[in-house]
Amino acid sequence: MFYNAHGLLMHNMVAGNFDYVQAGMPKKKKRTLSPDYPRDPAQVYLWLEEAGWQIMGKTGVRVFHDYLREKHQQRDCYEALLELETRYCRQEPYITLGRYIHVTARKPQSKDKV
Repeated sequence: MFYNAHGLLMHNMVAGNFDYVQAGMPKKKKRTLSPDYPRDPAQVYLWLEEAGWQIMGKTGVRVFHDYLREKHQQRDCYEALLELETRYCRQEPYITLGRYIHVTARKPQSKDKV
């Protein structure tokens, strides 16, 4: 699972942080729980493939949750939000908009190679 650069960009655009986005979204010095290095999904997929891994699936994590304007809905409407997150988290463009992306991959055995 990795911190998605596209999700970070979308989050900042929705929040109206245009100057921050224009500046390239530099990491602020304050300590947060967010990872320091968001990754471009295409680059992560390429790294996996170059290392010999076969991508079996991709899931966006928090594809809608972080974009809710009314933050109270994150808890007040949790069941509906969870149902919709689950329904759309494995479909594009929602995978790519998730705050994180979980990748399922396997390394083929030498007998699996064709």
